[in-house]
Amino acid sequence: MKLFEKVVLATVSQPLNIISIQDQISDQWSVELKEASEIGRAQRLSERLRKGRTLVILDDVWEKLNFEALGIPFDENSKACCIFLTTGSREVCTCMKCQNIIEL
Repeated sequence: MKLFEKVVLATVSQPLNIISIQDQISDQWSVELKEASEIGRAQRLSERLRKGRTLVILDDVWEKLNFEALGIPFDENSKACCIFLTTGSREVCTCMKCQNIIEL
């Protein structure tokens, strides 16, 4: 039994570049983002991610992220995406209301 249909990894880093993160995710889902605006790209990506159970790994997060702006569907009732992030800042975990924090 597979928990996720797809696992995608995006490196966030600094400075935050929404287009780059969207491109990394869309490449792994083979979704062509033709829209020029970040909002249009986010909507297309969100539509695709809602169609399957996806684990989204966001690596090297340095500030609070807006999942809607990235195109990652995230609400407490949705089972479409599970988000795992890595950060060097406990403050990022706190402001993003992470459910579980694992320190290494």
